[in-house]
Amino acid sequence: MKTRDSDIKTSKNVIRSSIRQQLLTLSDASKDAFSKKITKYFLTSRILHTLKSLFIYISQPSEVNTCHLIKMALENEIKVYAPKIIDQHMSAQRLVTVDDLIPGKWGILEPSATICSPTHIDLVITPGLAFTKQGTRLGRGAGFYDQWLANNSYGRTMALAYDLTLLDNLPLSQNDIQIDSIVTETCFIDCRAERCDI
Repeated sequence: MKTRDSDIKTSKNVIRSSIRQQLLTLSDASKDAFSKKITKYFLTSRILHTLKSLFIYISQPSEVNTCHLIKMALENEIKVYAPKIIDQHMSAQRLVTVDDLIPGKWGILEPSATICSPTHIDLVITPGLAFTKQGTRLGRGAGFYDQWLANNSYGRTMALAYDLTLLDNLPLSQNDIQIDSIVTETCFIDCRAERCDI
């Protein structure tokens, strides 16, 4: 078992390195254009208009930009929560305004205040370096999201991703949690339906 776990970890790290290199080939203009298309796909699905609460990551330069979605959610009076690292664990903290964001662990922006965590969230938008159409997600390796998803109540999970980060296969560890849907610059993927087709 330990050998298999070690092999999976090694495979994941190789893929992470490859995806990071590919993301470096994307210009800022391309990332901005793709992010706008992804946001448009999300909004045309009307998901935002049915939400009461949303847990969403604060995007880094290499990731799909979530700033516009966060502002839209706040304007629509949706309760927005963002990740905050406290004592080596990730928590979902209420975000009242984007002006409340400050650099946290590793310089990633997070809510400045610790406001009571929710008991349930309608939609969780997770970051990731790579994904499959079946919803397997490759994170950055810390395991924060898999741990949070395993221990909290939520309705659906989603990823916002560039097409180039979609792969045919990814190693799946025992503790990895698959997501429900993916939005890219060209399509909306129902991962649960994709898993049923296997």
